[in-house]
Amino acid sequence: YSFCTLLRHTSYLPIIMKGLGISFASLFVWLSITGGDDVNGVCVEETEICVLGEDYSSKTPYPPPSATDIQNRIPEGCELLGWTYLGRHASRYATGSKTCDQTQTILQGSSIDWTCPSEADANKYGHITQLGAREAAAIGSRFAEFKQGKITKVTTTAKLRTQQTAQAFLSGIGEDPQDHELSFVPLDGDTKLRFFDNCKKYILGYETQMPAEVAKSKQTILHPISTRASKILNKQITEKETETLFNECFYKWIGEEVSKRRPIDQKLCELFTDDDIDMISYRKDLKEYYKKGPGSQLFNGTKISCGLVEDLIQDLTDLSNGDATLRFAHAETLVPVYSLLNIGMSAPPLMAEWPQSQIDGREWRLSSICPMASNAAFLKLSCPAVSSSPQILFLLNERQRDWDLPTCSGKLCPLEKLAEAFPLTACVWDQMCQV
Repeated sequence: YSFCTLLRHTSYLPIIMKGLGISFASLFVWLSITGGDDVNGVCVEETEICVLGEDYSSKTPYPPPSATDIQNRIPEGCELLGWTYLGRHASRYATGSKTCDQTQTILQGSSIDWTCPSEADANKYGHITQLGAREAAAIGSRFAEFKQGKITKVTTTAKLRTQQTAQAFLSGIGEDPQDHELSFVPLDGDTKLRFFDNCKKYILGYETQMPAEVAKSKQTILHPISTRASKILNKQITEKETETLFNECFYKWIGEEVSKRRPIDQKLCELFTDDDIDMISYRKDLKEYYKKGPGSQLFNGTKISCGLVEDLIQDLTDLSNGDATLRFAHAETLVPVYSLLNIGMSAPPLMAEWPQSQIDGREWRLSSICPMASNAAFLKLSCPAVSSSPQILFLLNERQRDWDLPTCSGKLCPLEKLAEAFPLTACVWDQMCQV
């Protein structure tokens, strides 16, 4: 066992602490200093992530970069002209009581006597957690390296979690959040950061024409897990109910502060083995692949993000003097943009009946592509030795990533070539979304 694997079993903690000769307080200080890494590199965040597995698809807590990942990101001989940032909200609580209420109903008459927490949690629904605030502030502190001019615009969605993430990021980068007005559009009119909520063709298309692989995965992936969980619970549960229990486990164990975790929540989580967690996460990746990733062409799931991409390119065209613009949104915003940038383009397409070797080796893994607090940064550089044209450097989750577009590849992409890859004439949003 790794140290973090042992942390999954809280009954071992007193033995571990005694054997190491340290107190709980010193343990958590050590975790906060080191970021929670164990000697085998299994855990990459603070105590909240060192509990179950490592892969929760797009709900995975943010894995911070290593010191090597963020060294010398601006090439020698290049000067920063400006940058734009697109980030997802950081780790959050559940958005409502629905999953908790459903879990309580599912477990009635089972071997687990589970109830929703008695305290009023309504004021936390949809907010970022303490872990989320730390994630966003830490990311901001690492982006302080690029803070040379002014932050000229901060845009969020109308959802509070994106605004809280923006404020934590601004604090981390060394700005007073009170000095920045957060700009956002009402949910029913936001076609740039919440285009997924406002494109009827996309919404209706997925609901009425769910890809066969997604439907098939219910039987191939969830059925064996629900069958085994039913035996443990002494109660028959469906595949959908199995997913509900897993989601509740996630929010009550990973999403809560350590002090709020209940032994009964651990009991709920023990329904799932590490292999179960990996397979449920794979199914979530599969669903997102066909809903808003590379497999979503039928529903224009990627193309409807073109207006946002246009805005990013316009910002890069206008930025100078080291100035920056910031946007904070959702996984549903970032995943389509990442797909347009050819990130995680698995070939062949994801399948419900893939062998374990293909599942393990897939490129489309949202825990690394789009975890909580995921971010894409586009740095506008002047590199006279390369070209007289501005060059764009791409950072995915703070790590430099080579371009993979028809118009440019490698570390740097000329701004005009980036714009050429996303022509204005191809983005007719109203036409794409008309039912």
